[in-house]
Amino acid sequence: MGTIDAFHVLFYKDVDSQTYIKNQSKDKETKPATAAATTNFTLKDVIIHGLKDEVEKVTKGELKDKEALTVINEVIIPALNIVGKDYETGKIFLPQLIQSAETTKKAFEVVKEIFSANDGKEKGPIIIATVEGDIHDIGKNDQSASRSRMQ
Repeated sequence: MGTIDAFHVLFYKDVDSQTYIKNQSKDKETKPATAAATTNFTLKDVIIHGLKDEVEKVTKGELKDKEALTVINEVIIPALNIVGKDYETGKIFLPQLIQSAETTKKAFEVVKEIFSANDGKEKGPIIIATVEGDIHDIGKNDQSASRSRMQ
């Protein structure tokens, strides 16, 4: 039954995952968190509740008033932090986490369109670095790797 409940969440048949939460919750008396009963969702609400049908419209609305990076840093990232905390504490489960991630992916696609529209503008240099000794640094600082890159 858990698999069927998860399927319904992932394929958006259990909107806001209420049936899944009710059936999978350890404390059957706990009432799950629900999205506000309104059509005026914020982008933060849309991401937290994984409302894939609303995300494009709401993201475009946010981008009318704010810069793309502001939307990412002040709305999308904090919403994902809330989703992460809710998952860690057992308030939401894996299907809701995936639903929020898919919703966020759609939001980033809309934001990416804004960045693509600005492709004609000059961009500054990009600096990529790793911390010495970090796992991502392996093989980049030995002498043979340095020589082969210089050739």
